[in-house]
Amino acid sequence: MSKGRSAVHPVIVRPDSTVDDAIVQRQIEKLSLKGINVQLVEDEEEKWTTDQMIKSLPASLPVKRAVRRKLIDGPVKKVSGCQACKLQVKRSWKKFKIACNELGYKLTLFHDSFKAIEGYQGGGVLSYFVFLKWLLKLNFYIFLLMFLFTTLPDVIFPELDYSSSVTGSSTGTANQNLSITCSALYTVTTSVWAVDNVQDFLQGTGWMEKTEMFFGDYASTELSIGTTSDGTFNYNMPLAFLTVTVVCFLLSLVLMAVHTGGALKETLFVSGGKSYNNHNTVYSGWDYSLSDAAGVGYRHSSLYNEIMANIADAEYNQQRTEHTACSKCKLYTLRVIVNLIVLAILGGGGYLIYYVTSFTTEFTKSSSYTSADRFVQLLVEFLPSLTITGLNVVCPILFGILVKLESYTRGVEIQLMLIRVVFLKMASLAMLVATLYAEITCTPKDSCLVGTSPCTSLKCWETYAGQQFYKLVITDFLVAFVSTFFVEFPRKLIVTKCQCCLSRLIGRQEYDIPKNVLDLVNSQMLLWIGFFFAPLIPAVIVIKLFITFYLKKFSALVNCIPPQRPYKASKSNMFFMVILMFAFFLSCVPVTWSVASLTPSKGCGPFRIYDNMYDIYSVVFATWPSWLQGVMNFLSSAAFVLPLLLFLGLVIYYFRVVANTSKDMVKMLKDQLVLEGHDKQYLMRQLGPQTQGGTRGRTNRPAPAKAPSTLPAPEESKQPIPSEDSWA
Repeated sequence: MSKGRSAVHPVIVRPDSTVDDAIVQRQIEKLSLKGINVQLVEDEEEKWTTDQMIKSLPASLPVKRAVRRKLIDGPVKKVSGCQACKLQVKRSWKKFKIACNELGYKLTLFHDSFKAIEGYQGGGVLSYFVFLKWLLKLNFYIFLLMFLFTTLPDVIFPELDYSSSVTGSSTGTANQNLSITCSALYTVTTSVWAVDNVQDFLQGTGWMEKTEMFFGDYASTELSIGTTSDGTFNYNMPLAFLTVTVVCFLLSLVLMAVHTGGALKETLFVSGGKSYNNHNTVYSGWDYSLSDAAGVGYRHSSLYNEIMANIADAEYNQQRTEHTACSKCKLYTLRVIVNLIVLAILGGGGYLIYYVTSFTTEFTKSSSYTSADRFVQLLVEFLPSLTITGLNVVCPILFGILVKLESYTRGVEIQLMLIRVVFLKMASLAMLVATLYAEITCTPKDSCLVGTSPCTSLKCWETYAGQQFYKLVITDFLVAFVSTFFVEFPRKLIVTKCQCCLSRLIGRQEYDIPKNVLDLVNSQMLLWIGFFFAPLIPAVIVIKLFITFYLKKFSALVNCIPPQRPYKASKSNMFFMVILMFAFFLSCVPVTWSVASLTPSKGCGPFRIYDNMYDIYSVVFATWPSWLQGVMNFLSSAAFVLPLLLFLGLVIYYFRVVANTSKDMVKMLKDQLVLEGHDKQYLMRQLGPQTQGGTRGRTNRPAPAKAPSTLPAPEESKQPIPSEDSWA
């Protein structure tokens, strides 16, 4: 057994003979309520059905054995014929379902890792890994949509010319000729040297710029699927590209709403039982299906961490009630000063990103860039990404030091850290997007909308934007890898292997939940903004998240110690999703602005022949039948939209009233439960002297002929004592 872990104590099972007959009888009554014949079992089919129902009873194994002996006593009659065949089919189907469940259990992604992490670090750290797994699934769905409906058709099917394309021919000859001319001018430089190819892979330039990874390589007209006797089948790539983008955003929103609803239910359930959280953990928190020593040890540690988190919250609430007016004034003043410092750090970080991005743009346009060394060029290209990543590493450390001065609970500290760091990351991305917008809209431009001096020459601004987000994804992954193996692991070795002042000074590192969660949120924002300009960036992020899981698992189990101040997972799941949803709506802004306001490049991409990206819908709409156009015009008119909004408002009001009524009903039922508990306690106090008096009378002297006047009347005293089930 590893050092520092508590020993696993064996589970003590009572002998079957000690099972109370009253408990067995209550379990038999439960079976009768389920429609089971509680008489002695006669044939083999009844025996099998009774066995299955006994297995499903919420009772210990000795109780189940006692119930079985009551109902199945001795041999039973064999069944034959069709009845035997039917019983065999039931048994086989039951075994097949068990085998499928076991296979699904073994194939569940990261399941064993979750048990190890929860047992060592607790539920608060586990919630980060659950969040990572959920994002991995979401990004895999987005990747499938983009790959199946944009990348795969562009690779498989040939592109039609503008005259053969229905949507392409409707855009006008001038736009078509301009697109052909500008597309011929959009070329990239490739190299045969391995070093240059690696550099192009890291930057998304060179040979990668003309691949399906980026926006500029996709067809701008319809693709020919095939020709049959019924006609020609074409695939409209511009329509598919924009529609799949919208579908990906809607899918993300729906999945987040569903997951947030589940997390909200869990949060409300936990917050509604604050007075008996420890009771639930102690009396109903154990998993009796555990069969191995490692699982038992993990569960012990998990329950211990959960109880310690509840105790920490109770201690903090007790301390709050003991604060004096002077101490409150001092604490609030300190919190105001800390928030002012945080605002200053956020403002300074935003200005630094703006300055570095402007410097990179000016340097790449100067003659010094072309004459510089290859490493210098690579460093300058990655300078904005490195600056953003550096701020995301340094600022959370500063925020972690400052938040400890504010005297909050661990849960509130994590939430404050998340809010502050998410503003930092969003401000960083906002400055990057603003700088890109300034470069893209810079004037003057030539006929192909390529910037001329002093503007940056961007032949395909969509691909250029995709390259910036691609470099940020690569930089984030490399920083996470280096931080895990070259910062955290050496720190752990120094602390555990060296007995010196330095090791005692730095100490073992705790797992930083806010920093790691915000890294995931930042990565997800890069996907939501970048997958329109780099359609295969979801594949890169899926691979990154899969590797990141094992990097962070190594960090949690090897590099970091369990948190000294436990944190309950129920508080984090809901807040993580709220932060992610806030990031989602902010990520929609630059993509929506690009589609609605910016003119697409004329030499690349699926929208090169259109004045605006959304014009593809107008072109396709014009090819529909007149009756369908009339229906769509009505659905988009005020005559339909205003009544719909009014109806939705009434529905929301109705459900709000229902929710408030249900909340009042829940409060009333809780009060009623409290009153019933007081009544039961009173009854127990009244019944206690009677039981003690009766026992003393039987053991010491004959029973009195007449009950004392303090006892109730004989008819009342014969009322049955409340059962254990009624006390619950």
